[in-house]
Amino acid sequence: MVDVRRRKLAIIAMNVSVLAAALSWLLVVFSLIYSADAVPWAFGVAIVLSVIGAYAAYRYYSEYSHVLPVEDPDAHDVLGHDLHSTHLPHLHHEHEDAQSER
Repeated sequence: MVDVRRRKLAIIAMNVSVLAAALSWLLVVFSLIYSADAVPWAFGVAIVLSVIGAYAAYRYYSEYSHVLPVEDPDAHDVLGHDLHSTHLPHLHHEHEDAQSER
């Protein structure tokens, strides 16, 4: 069984590292615009953070891909609603209707 806490921490670490990589490429763009002297430094930081983000994503998916939910075409939630339906049930309206029938 997969430890839920470790999986949550892995998801957070992966998201933070991918976000840091994306923001570092924004730093490269801004350094191109405002300070050409900072471009090599920003480019190096962006490459390093991109490698770390790619490794975090790879590690997460290789470690937890066997426990990711498999999509079931006949999937229903606990209330019996079709999970693949584009219609979202308005449960508060159904609840009001049930009370008015009493």
